[in-house]
Amino acid sequence: MVTSVVVTLSGVPLADGGVLNQLFFGGGASSALGYAVSALVALGALIFIHELGHFLVAKAVGVGVERFSLGFGPRIWSFRRGETEYCISIVPLGGYVRMTGEEAHGEELIHPETGALDPQAEAAKSFANKPLWARVLIVFAGPGMNFVLAAAIFSFIFAAVGVPVFPTTVGRILADSAAAQAGLRPQDEVVAVDGRPVRHWGEIEERVARSEGRPLTLTIVRNGERREISVTPRRVPVRTPFGEPAEAWSLGTNPYLPPVVGEVQAGMPAAEADVQARDRIIALNGQPVETWDELAETISTRPGETVTLTVERRGSRMDVSVIPRAVSRTMPSVGMSWVGSR
Repeated sequence: MVTSVVVTLSGVPLADGGVLNQLFFGGGASSALGYAVSALVALGALIFIHELGHFLVAKAVGVGVERFSLGFGPRIWSFRRGETEYCISIVPLGGYVRMTGEEAHGEELIHPETGALDPQAEAAKSFANKPLWARVLIVFAGPGMNFVLAAAIFSFIFAAVGVPVFPTTVGRILADSAAAQAGLRPQDEVVAVDGRPVRHWGEIEERVARSEGRPLTLTIVRNGERREISVTPRRVPVRTPFGEPAEAWSLGTNPYLPPVVGEVQAGMPAAEADVQARDRIIALNGQPVETWDELAETISTRPGETVTLTVERRGSRMDVSVIPRAVSRTMPSVGMSWVGSR
């Protein structure tokens, strides 16, 4: 068998990706090299797991495995155990498991036969001579192992890191949105939707998505006073994780994310301006900043322009100037991430 990967700002969805996260977390040639090395390592691991699936199932159903290679081309390291030769080849973009009875291909010109079984033993262990169910299991074992790997990785991430959960406090509200017309205000705390309590922002989004445009009654707490507001979700244009245009039901508001810096990437504009973790950005070019996504969106529209951030640090205020860098064609950045990413 031959085998020739929501843009977020530190877990916070933003239009056109994690602008401030990229802004604080670097770019350039060194970053590109790092991505290339990481991609090769990930590809090697993915191929190894894929081929391991073919190998294990082939062994389990009695098919002989002559060679298990990670990579193509000349071998750089190999050893033999039993009937199988295990090797690492110089070209990491692929790999293969050569089973008894399979037709030789191009790699045999580079890797000559290492030994042959007697005809009777070869026939008994030949892939071609195994029943259909066994061959099907071997063929699908590779993709199956990739699914197992994906499940294991996500299970580890969810267990070790968890899933971002945001409070039900209303943050930025888009002009002329359903939330704006219904009278929602920043800092309103949503405690129930249609009488059913909500514990985090994700539950609000789920109720909105299921509404199919039906009016919803939001129970909110504003300045300590409990009240109810009726709001009708609207269909708005969005993009799928694959960048394809789509539509979704929305209120036109996001959870409240305070404009507090979590991390600052060395060598980026924010670090050069001495912005520090736990700094609170209270204004940009003299205009008050209420939420992190408002800050991110404003910076994303000003690549190459000098912007002045008013920073609050341990009770004192200061102004710092930064110039967002275009780390991609559409994503200017200054190199800082939201405090919730820590």
